[in-house]
Amino acid sequence: MKRFSKKRFPRLSTVIATIVVVIGLYLLVANGAGLKLNFNALLCLACAAIYAIYIIASDILSKKHLVTFSVSIWQLGVAGGEGLIFGGLLDGVTLPQTTSQWGAVLALGLICSAFGFVAQTQVQHYLAPDTVGLIYSLEPIFSAIFAFLTLGEVLSGQQYFGAAIIFLSVVASEIVKARWPRAES
Repeated sequence: MKRFSKKRFPRLSTVIATIVVVIGLYLLVANGAGLKLNFNALLCLACAAIYAIYIIASDILSKKHLVTFSVSIWQLGVAGGEGLIFGGLLDGVTLPQTTSQWGAVLALGLICSAFGFVAQTQVQHYLAPDTVGLIYSLEPIFSAIFAFLTLGEVLSGQQYFGAAIIFLSVVASEIVKARWPRAES
């Protein structure tokens, strides 16, 4: 019970930034002028909510256990196992056929997945979960940039506005934290 007595509510700036990020994400995934959500957009928003829960759970584990590398390995193993099971059930499992396909699988597996799981868990030991969540809210912006650079995809004005308010809210929240740090009790 003492663990919960040290908990703090997020800063008002963090709460506001989180609300603005959700609005920005909505603008990024909603379709057209009617701002309608299709099934895929709803899945994107649901995944963002589930990822927020994951960040909080990861924060608790990383603060409780100093050996976070093993937690990272378990996370990677569970994610890989789930991917293999659901991929096999829904689409079948096939091995890559070309060198470039193997390169893509290795790059995604080692850099994006393995490094991502290990780095996040290691760093989260030192950062507040709201900071981690806000940093990860920038992921759709980087996805849009890479989609533009690699596939030539272009965002609509609404999507650019959503990306801009996500970025600006994260920056503003972090500036507030840096300029006016909380006193530790």
